[in-house]
Amino acid sequence: SDVYKRQGINAEYGVPRTMTSSISDQLCRVAAVGLVAGGVLLCKRHKHSDVPLEMSECIDLVSGKPDSELLHRVHRMIVAATQQALPACRGATVPLQYGDITFSPDDATHQYRTELSSFISPVYGYQVDPSLLFPTAGVSQAVDILCTMVTRSGEVVLMEDPSFHCIPKIFQDRGLIVWPVQSDQFGMTPESFESQLLQAQQQNLKVSMCYFIPVFNNPRGHTMSVERRARLLELAAQYKVLMVADEVYQLLNLGSAPPPPICSTGHEWAVSVSSFSKILAPGLRVGWIEASPWLIAKLHQCGLQDSGGTISQFASVVVANAMQMGSLQTNMEMLIECFRARRDALVRALKNHLPEGCQFSIPGGGYFLWVELPAGTKAEDVMSHHTQKYGQARVLAKVGSSLSSGGNYLDCFRLCFARCTVLELEEAGKRLGGAIRDYLES
Repeated sequence: SDVYKRQGINAEYGVPRTMTSSISDQLCRVAAVGLVAGGVLLCKRHKHSDVPLEMSECIDLVSGKPDSELLHRVHRMIVAATQQALPACRGATVPLQYGDITFSPDDATHQYRTELSSFISPVYGYQVDPSLLFPTAGVSQAVDILCTMVTRSGEVVLMEDPSFHCIPKIFQDRGLIVWPVQSDQFGMTPESFESQLLQAQQQNLKVSMCYFIPVFNNPRGHTMSVERRARLLELAAQYKVLMVADEVYQLLNLGSAPPPPICSTGHEWAVSVSSFSKILAPGLRVGWIEASPWLIAKLHQCGLQDSGGTISQFASVVVANAMQMGSLQTNMEMLIECFRARRDALVRALKNHLPEGCQFSIPGGGYFLWVELPAGTKAEDVMSHHTQKYGQARVLAKVGSSLSSGGNYLDCFRLCFARCTVLELEEAGKRLGGAIRDYLES
């Protein structure tokens, strides 16, 4: 994506997409129609009530959780999918049983894997083999299972820096050593990746896995090129390192289509982990791993599945029915329109209110936008100064160094645009710009 600098940005950035139609408002803001009057921002968050947002109330751009109002919209979908799933219990108890995996038509995961393949293949741009899909309870559990089956305590795991800040704890719980791999505006760099591999080799340490987010990255929003992915996979094959791509945002494309997932290459060291947390509901705890035949066969040997049966058995059947009914596709399309409007609102606000020297990238999808402050400006100091000025924070942004295993990116903020309404984002961009300007002028 293009990088926009506050200085001269009007000449570089075209007219943003406007939200004027009532249809778009209903779809994208969950009826978040509001107006500023008497110092109060009225946001119509519910169908029958106006909930005032006081101008002194803090707007949270930190949390990466889905918007609770958007989750409220999927209640009826989940109820309908559950009602469709339960009658199957009359003749076969599959949804409520442990769930044996036999890879036959009565396999406990057959419906889920088949519907999932049909759902993601058109978006991915290639035919996903249902037999190469392994059900999980989400990305975090997928990473944990991979750690169980392909790593041993004391081995090294590489991880792009910055990245999703909760993942290192999973590796540490398994006794693994986390080494950061530097990234730029296009993702993890092959040069840094190879350097860490060579260093591990010199220290007689085994690198078993590398975790990265190649599409609509958390936190930076960028998407890695096909050429860079190919080079990383080339090195992975040379050093026998499992490349675990967290592709949870692949389906949330807000513009031109990103490259297909890493497993489209058919590479034996490529692994994709994803879930329905961002396009349906995280509480369902349903996701998947896509990988090569040798790794899928290994995963099916894990003790967790051998003892407890297929993971998230009932919930995965409910999700399968939501896909079969077409309601999940409808919900995803609504989310894309909604998040596009929210992203554009935040972009407009930042364009108008960030002081000179700040720059940001416009992500093509996902949840997050990355802001870089003027050189030498610490994001943590900006927030501290802002809080001291008002007695409490009026806007919250994730400090970049908290997303870095190496404590880097002190001069950056990660902003989540998926959780707040359009009006809240417009106000949040104004407040953040003001906070940065106040600090720079102090």
